[in-house]
Parts: sequence; C-alpha cells; structure tokens
Amino acid sequence: MQWLILKDLINKPGGSTPSRVGRGYIRNENDRNLISGLPREGLKHALKGFTENWSDEFRLKDDDGAVYYEGRCNGLDDADQDNAFAPLDWAMNDAGCTTMEVRKVGSATWEVL
Repeated sequence: MQWLILKDLINKPGGSTPSRVGRGYIRNENDRNLISGLPREGLKHALKGFTENWSDEFRLKDDDGAVYYEGRCNGLDDADQDNAFAPLDWAMNDAGCTTMEVRKVGSATWEVL
C-alpha cells in the first residue's frame, strides 16, 4: 500500500518540528527522491497531483480525537493488516496517534480502521 501525509495539523511552518507533509511510503524510489527534493512551497501542490488517483483518504488522531495528520493512500482494499496500519504505526511513533480513520475519496463518512 502506498500512502502519503498531505496535511500536518500539529507542526506549523517555522516551528521547532518540521512539517511531516510528504512523509509516507511509495514503491517507486524515483518518485520518493522527487518528493524529497521539492521546495516546501511547491510540495503540497505536487503531492495533490501525485495522489489524485489514489482511492482512499485517511486521518490520524490522538487519544482525545484531535486530528494530527491527513493523507491519501492507494491499495488499502488489498493491503494486509501490517500494511493497512502503516500510516498509524508511523504516526504513533512520530506524534502519539492512536486512531486511524479512512474513507473512500468523495465519501462523507469516516470509519475507524
């Protein structure tokens, strides 16, 4: 499963902790190098175009229900348990997130994974 963080709602630009936008897993190392090399001002726009055909959105929350990160993933329906929870595993270590919610792009309803 491929996944990328598109919104970082806890680390503000210029803060002591760098934004996590662009973090995630993609299979193509050339794409990873491209994303890593983009300047911050162009990163969000490029990531949106890169993930526009990905089928699912996710958000990662802390134990109080605050959303820390939002992103998109591709291949969730076919992912095994380890891969499906990869964004949460990353966010748990990064910021203490405890819950991952997912929905199909265009759907209004979030479901806890």
